[in-house]
Amino acid sequence: MAYERHQQMLAEVKETAAGIKKDAGLSSKASVRADFLKEDPKSFGTESMSYVQVAAEIIEENEELLALSRLCDRFVPQYLKICKTLEKTVEYLGSVCLTKSAMKYYGKDVSLISHLTIEHLHQMLSFNFRKVKAALDEKKNKLHKFDLDLYNQMLSFAKVMQRLRVTENRALDIKLGLEEPRQQIKNITNFSKSESASAAPLRELPSYPIHYEAIADGIRVQEPGAGDKKEQGAGSTVSESASQKSKTVDQNAVLSSRDFERQAKFNALNDEEKVLYAEVVKRPDIVTEMRSKLRNVGYCCLHEAEIRSIRKILAVIDSG
Repeated sequence: MAYERHQQMLAEVKETAAGIKKDAGLSSKASVRADFLKEDPKSFGTESMSYVQVAAEIIEENEELLALSRLCDRFVPQYLKICKTLEKTVEYLGSVCLTKSAMKYYGKDVSLISHLTIEHLHQMLSFNFRKVKAALDEKKNKLHKFDLDLYNQMLSFAKVMQRLRVTENRALDIKLGLEEPRQQIKNITNFSKSESASAAPLRELPSYPIHYEAIADGIRVQEPGAGDKKEQGAGSTVSESASQKSKTVDQNAVLSSRDFERQAKFNALNDEEKVLYAEVVKRPDIVTEMRSKLRNVGYCCLHEAEIRSIRKILAVIDSG
């Protein structure tokens, strides 16, 4: 599903940019001839594109759309068309940013989209928020007209910028090892039946979601191999019983999942923390000292950076 959304977003960005350039006289559309079935089927490969490859293409096209938004007259209809597509693309890329943090947490390659940051996405909208506000003010002052289309665009930008802030906080928690990516789904707000609807009319907007398909790519639980069957011999059993096989599969799946989780937490450690972790493994007394520090509220307040490292190291140890 993530790849389909990628392709849809990429197509829309390209279509919008091409339309704006055409309206501005930067290009002309060639006529389509009747014999349009002339493409060489070998011109483009059919191999599947990875999540980061498609995201990188969308990022590139979005930069061109941003450039058009900076140059376009703020009073022409095409400008609002740019804004709507830019907003939709930034929302999508906000999700890509959080997914990138999760992929890095699990040690996956994100070099193609390493330059994408939530700060840059926020800057895109901040520029155009000010531009839309200027157009709205000018119409009010000169034409004595309140343009609802411009005002609604301002509200849409404001909502997306708020979600970007929440998403950035979640991404930072993942980077610091304070939250596991797979736990993000548990952070969705659930309103209890006893909660009053008027108690909190304005709730914090949720972060953009993680594309879990990108994290799962290439990760498979190992299935039991040839070792499941014993070599036949005099008086030996030909194969395990069905129930014993099922038990073996379940045990291997649990072990594989546990090892994967432990490795992911270890990858989140920085170089200094990995050195300390190696020392902790050899000396249980250090573990006891660390846990004692966590129980000391005053120490936690005064040494926040150290406490964050301790929590990350203990998370690796406790996942074993």
